[in-house]
Amino acid sequence: MKFSKIDLHLHLDGSINPELAYKISKEQNIIDNEISLNEFESLLHADNVNNLKEYLDKFNIPIKLLQNKSNLYLFTYELIERLAKQNVKYAEIRLAPQFIETDSVSQEEAFKECLRARNQAIDDNLDIEINFILCMMVLGDTKNNHDKNINTIELAKKYLNKGVCLLDLAGAETSAPMIDFKPYFALATSYNIPFTIHAGEQGGSENVNEAINFGAIRIGHGVHSIDDPKVINRLIKEKIALEVCLTSNIQTKNQLSYQEHCLKKLYNLGVMTTINTDNMTVSNIDLDDEYYHILNQQFLTKDDILHMMINSVNVSYASFDLKQRLLKEYNSLLGKE
Repeated sequence: MKFSKIDLHLHLDGSINPELAYKISKEQNIIDNEISLNEFESLLHADNVNNLKEYLDKFNIPIKLLQNKSNLYLFTYELIERLAKQNVKYAEIRLAPQFIETDSVSQEEAFKECLRARNQAIDDNLDIEINFILCMMVLGDTKNNHDKNINTIELAKKYLNKGVCLLDLAGAETSAPMIDFKPYFALATSYNIPFTIHAGEQGGSENVNEAINFGAIRIGHGVHSIDDPKVINRLIKEKIALEVCLTSNIQTKNQLSYQEHCLKKLYNLGVMTTINTDNMTVSNIDLDDEYYHILNQQFLTKDDILHMMINSVNVSYASFDLKQRLLKEYNSLLGKE
């Protein structure tokens, strides 16, 4: 679609450029030189996965590539440039600093490469605004990566409103009880760091409810909220947006099909839904692909999409001027101006 776009749920490691990744992977001996580009792309795309774990396995090569400061800068800049070419005017790019740090490079040193890429995009006058969301990770028992998650919170505190807009919790949702992460979000709250949380994707509606109890201002995915009317009512009453990602939900078998995805039900119930890609490379889609499925398999309308874009603007951390410009554009297209 030709209108300006916005993406609030977009992972850097899941959205690296396949051609660039192929070239660098061969140069740095991450893959066998005999592997073709098509074979390499099949290692990245989640066309035939059976669950979230298999979906997350597709991040193994991207994470290896991003554990290099030069690569991290290149992939971040390329993603921002590609988004701008897709007419995305604002995006919040997620990354897990603990996955890109190494023995010799700290979380902060790695993240600075992402900031440097963003700043270069600004200097190059790319018509897009970017903020970053820093992800803590669920890796089973919280003891497995406690210090790393604490370091991520401290990093978010240091760079809040200086490139970082939110904290997040991502990973294999059901590998640890959501309640185990309460102390981390209590610490974030004490630092006045706002946060979104991956919840109700693989796990149930109770995880969404717990995330709201922690103080989450948005929910990543949240599709299993549909299973509990009380959770739906909380989302509506407390105006908490869901960052919906159709294709990845279907690939991870959290939703059965595009036709049966609960987005339409959530939207019609009055939940503040937003449309996002999650992982453009792993899911092999962009926002236009998601809009296509919403129009042709969910049987929602362009006006419905525009209303969800307005939701995205309202819950985003875009600048005031950009928010006003986007709202004016969407309202004009809706005939409200």
